[in-house]
Amino acid sequence: MSGVIDVPGFRGTVIGTVGTMTIVRGTLHGELAAHVAETDELVVVLSGAIVVQVDGSCKNLQPGDCSVIPKGTEHRVSAADPSLVVIVAR
Repeated sequence: MSGVIDVPGFRGTVIGTVGTMTIVRGTLHGELAAHVAETDELVVVLSGAIVVQVDGSCKNLQPGDCSVIPKGTEHRVSAADPSLVVIVAR
């Protein structure tokens, strides 16, 4: 991952790397279509609210909440209103 990430439902910027981890700060709004995680991901909500669907299970996340998405896992994420998140991927 590098630079700006701009896909339907998400716009973010890589803000740094630490060893093999990439840190992205971005805004979710609407639905990020189902996709398979290419890396292990930790998603932390900074503001707003998001819904993470993994293996048929939905998690409603508020500021301060997080979700771990293992590499190779199909998932989808949605946010009714713009929501700020940090994603740590390795």
